[in-house]
Amino acid sequence: MNRIVAIILAIVLSVASATAGIRHYCDYQGNVRQVADAQGNVIEQNDYYPYGGLFGESASHQSYKYSGKELERMNGLNTYDFHARPYYYPAIIFHSPDILSEKTPWLSPYLYCAGNPIMLIDPTGMESWWSQMWDDYNMTTRLYGAMKAASGITEAVVGATAGVATSWTGVGAVLGGAALVHGCDVAASGISQMISGEETSSLTSQGLQAAGVPKETAERIDVGLSIGFTFVSGIASNVGSITTKATSTSTTTTAVGETGAVSKTGGRLGSQATRAQNSQIAQKLGDRGYIITGGGGLKSEEYLAPLSPGRKGGSYIDISAEHPRYGVLRINTVDVLKDGVTPTARELRNATRIREQIKPNGHLLLIPKTK
Repeated sequence: MNRIVAIILAIVLSVASATAGIRHYCDYQGNVRQVADAQGNVIEQNDYYPYGGLFGESASHQSYKYSGKELERMNGLNTYDFHARPYYYPAIIFHSPDILSEKTPWLSPYLYCAGNPIMLIDPTGMESWWSQMWDDYNMTTRLYGAMKAASGITEAVVGATAGVATSWTGVGAVLGGAALVHGCDVAASGISQMISGEETSSLTSQGLQAAGVPKETAERIDVGLSIGFTFVSGIASNVGSITTKATSTSTTTTAVGETGAVSKTGGRLGSQATRAQNSQIAQKLGDRGYIITGGGGLKSEEYLAPLSPGRKGGSYIDISAEHPRYGVLRINTVDVLKDGVTPTARELRNATRIREQIKPNGHLLLIPKTK
């Protein structure tokens, strides 16, 4: 595009100067590089710095130089006449602001060629051909299309993740599937808009418009659906992942814990009623974001080694769980007195020993056993 314009300018300049018996030879930007007389002899050679400054200039026989514009040197002006405003090349700025600068508010209104005189030209002094090409090729619309495509792809990925995390069952299947389908719809419309340069509505928005919803409102609803599906599907994905971890089993584990605590195979699960109670508690913890690391009918119980040498004084924990925010929680279901709340003396002794075996900031919760 720039080369075509430069060639046109060169042709116009050559025709205009033909009556004077000289010819101008221009480069791809329309800069006058050589001037020849009627016999074809080169009588002027011009070389330029990127912003129009001359160097290595031979004898000057005419005033048209950089970008094919007239150079005014009278009284030391050293400015090029760019029609709309003069360009002062020693300072690489225009003397006055661009009257079309509102099209490119991120650029200085005095800047020449958007600061890139190698790739761009400014044939009229009103705007560089970069901004014109930006408008000609609907680059803003294409940019919005790319953003829409990225948003749709993100929504689809989050939806698919939610479905996989919940094994495509229950709420995860509904929300994940909806997000996946809607995300693909939005991504397809965004890609189409990015390629064509024309505003393209998703099928969801088109359906709303067909139902009588104004286009602007339909587009806003479409954006709201994208945000909502992405957010809710993300929550479903996290819940599904936590539940999967909480319900996974491990046949053999041996890991060093706090103050020498280790997990061992075996344990003391108690009666059937106690096992059922522990399982229910573990399930509730999993629903609240905890990861079961021991007991609860899911894994072997955590074993706390004695504080003194020997085998006596060790402790088993009915349920051990970890939370990314609240740390480690240990739970024991205990026998209580007739009031249904106070632990028996034996359970109190065990709790006291466990408190000594875990760190001071460790949490121990005693829950009465169900009858």
